[in-house]
Amino acid sequence: MSEPGPSLHGDTPAWHASDRVDPYLRVALAMAFADHDVTLSGLALTFELVPGQSVHALSDALQSHDHVRSHWQGEHAVFGTAWLSLPSAQRWCWQGPPACIARFEVGMPWRDLREDTTVPPPRPAPPLRMRAHRARSTADTLWVVMDHGCPFAHPALRRGDGQTKVLHLWDQAPAPELGETGHLPWPWGYGAEMDRAEMTRLMRAADGDEAACYARMGYHALQRRAVHGAHVLGLLQPQDSEDLVFIQLPRAQLQTLSRGALAPAVLDGAMFALSVAAPQSRVIVNLSLEAYDGPHDDHSLWSCALQALVWHARETHRVDWTWVIAAGNAASMKVNAAVTLQPHRPQSLIWRVPPGSEHVAWLELWWPETLGTLSVGLTAPGQTAMVQIGAGALTVWPNSAFPACWVAYPQAVTACGRCLLIRLAPTAAGAGQAGSVPAGDWTLHLKGAAAGTVRAYLARIWQGPAGHRRGRQGQLWAEDAVAQEQRLGLQRSESLPRPDSLSGLASHVDGVVVAQAMRWQAGHQVETAYSGRGPARSVSAHVCEETGLLHGLRSWGALAGHSVRMNGTSVAVPQALRALVSAKGRAPP
Repeated sequence: MSEPGPSLHGDTPAWHASDRVDPYLRVALAMAFADHDVTLSGLALTFELVPGQSVHALSDALQSHDHVRSHWQGEHAVFGTAWLSLPSAQRWCWQGPPACIARFEVGMPWRDLREDTTVPPPRPAPPLRMRAHRARSTADTLWVVMDHGCPFAHPALRRGDGQTKVLHLWDQAPAPELGETGHLPWPWGYGAEMDRAEMTRLMRAADGDEAACYARMGYHALQRRAVHGAHVLGLLQPQDSEDLVFIQLPRAQLQTLSRGALAPAVLDGAMFALSVAAPQSRVIVNLSLEAYDGPHDDHSLWSCALQALVWHARETHRVDWTWVIAAGNAASMKVNAAVTLQPHRPQSLIWRVPPGSEHVAWLELWWPETLGTLSVGLTAPGQTAMVQIGAGALTVWPNSAFPACWVAYPQAVTACGRCLLIRLAPTAAGAGQAGSVPAGDWTLHLKGAAAGTVRAYLARIWQGPAGHRRGRQGQLWAEDAVAQEQRLGLQRSESLPRPDSLSGLASHVDGVVVAQAMRWQAGHQVETAYSGRGPARSVSAHVCEETGLLHGLRSWGALAGHSVRMNGTSVAVPQALRALVSAKGRAPP
């Protein structure tokens, strides 16, 4: 009798080659958004319009509860962000998006999985006043920091006249922490913003006491000693002659840290900063974040939207725009792999899923159009039976009642080639979860009719501190790499960085600089084990102190007199920014 194996059943309509629907949206709708929190404002999405189409065509096609948040004209097409209601998302999924949309991606943060369900909901805040006009910068250099926690009352962030150096602070959270002083930013219509005058009045009302100022506001992002945004600002050290815009990204997006979830918030923040930038000035954006998911391609929607925004800033606003993005700390974590296929010869990819993880896990496969439709099989841990995954369908194993494994295999060819998504349930059942999938080695069997490379990327999984569910990051192993590592032992932290372990937020496009971390070794500078690298990475602009590698670089805590150490490529970014400004001219070093 043959050994029983997993069974995947196609229980949704097949995709068509002309389909423009984000496959993540198909899976989310099929699962009734079990993994994602979309109850507050619907779905945020990033879009690209068909060349020649204007944003008015999209606005006319949207329903009453949908609206465009931001839009900008790139060199070849219009890009932007929008809110989409759940009924509209379902209609787009099955009927297709409006004809004016070339492609779109949804930005769904993971659902808040706190174990402590007794935390009371936040008190409803009074409606904020809309602000249509905001103070413009007059500085030659405008810093834009996108992070969490802005200590605007810190003594080192005060100018000679006592005002804060922060020109604007925009908290993008659905329940912002800026209190009644904040305004609803127009035209985005979510979160809350404050300008320099309002922040300065709050500081003076508290007699300069930082802690009292933040406590009166209810600014909970600064209630801890170690705050990432404060640490970044301490390394950046903005001067009195420079202006600073701080975009406080929603915590849900930061805890997700997927490219799709971050994109709408980051791009909205960039357009907010552009609205206050002085003509002929330079705007340098600090994005000390990383994502593991792909396609890590300069044709991706994320990369093209960044490039279009740089073009828009320079051509329309006469602003010299530069993004500085973290290379990422995934170099030695085996969160990506490449499988080289030969015609009609099967190759295996191992997805090593750890036990005891209470988070779902996602895997993306990307391959060029020349490889065509791949033959893909799946074998669960401890089994030998291989089940074929059909192209053009959304499938689930073992059944829809308990979707342990979802596989989305669209037939559509995107600008980045072909893709396949796999979603696994947790390997440990947490509170409120129905069950788990087996941990161990999930094996993908790949075969194509032509030669080429298939690239695989895992989504980032958080460890789950402060009462959140435990998450454990999986690993990817190509067939040859598994055999080699079994002979040599597991890769250690001091091993050389793996190639192509690039942050999914970094792009090989004009106006983007990637900050990595370096160390001294025998008189030479070499990459640290946690500094991502790959052929798509742009110029590095950071050197890390040798003595700081063990404990991290020291910088500000939440309050004056507090200092903390943090490590990784996120602390490389503000130093790279300062190097850009210190260099002669405006070209990256």
